[in-house]
Amino acid sequence: MWIFILLSFGLARGVELDWTDFQGSVGIQLYRSGSQSICSGVLIRPQVILTAAHCTEGLVGAQVTIEAEIGQYTHWIKVQSFMSHPKYRGNIPGESVDVGLMFLETPIDVTYPKRTNFQLNQMCERIGFGQRAGKNLRTWQTSFPENLLGTSLRVKDEYGVVGDSGGPVYQREEGVLRLIGVHTGRQLGVGGAMLDISYVQLLTDDIWHWVLTTIKTEGY
Repeated sequence: MWIFILLSFGLARGVELDWTDFQGSVGIQLYRSGSQSICSGVLIRPQVILTAAHCTEGLVGAQVTIEAEIGQYTHWIKVQSFMSHPKYRGNIPGESVDVGLMFLETPIDVTYPKRTNFQLNQMCERIGFGQRAGKNLRTWQTSFPENLLGTSLRVKDEYGVVGDSGGPVYQREEGVLRLIGVHTGRQLGVGGAMLDISYVQLLTDDIWHWVLTTIKTEGY
């Protein structure tokens, strides 16, 4: 069953939503010693997932789905290996490159997004599989850029939740969605309260070069 939740101002602002644009987005089930959790990501090659590096920390296994809802009957594809950017230093905006790659056992044939450089005056659109209303669903949200911190983009965001990490972030270029980065999480305030701020790890030219070079080196 395909269920969608729109948590955004996008439609009111005249953005036409087409879910076929996001068929390359994936939910990722992560297995660590004694626990499991959810992250998000996006297919950039038939067997390659782009996600946040912190989603790969401490993994003993992972699997992904392109279905819109994660549930009892979800079809999963196993992740056979993963890695993080060499400049990853933890989920610290401005001090780390929070980009990771996962490589699948079998390919997934969908339309893969093209990458572009971001525009500070352009609204961002994010897909994430964080849990809402008791379910992990593929949801579309918008956020508005504020300023840069290194290669991280600070955005106004009141809707991000755990599980959205690693989800693809887009901007529209002549009406066409283009990939600019991955969501790396909400900023925390005093006592761990979530603030209305999130960060996007941008895919700068240098970072994207690492992505493409790594894919080639790994034989994908």
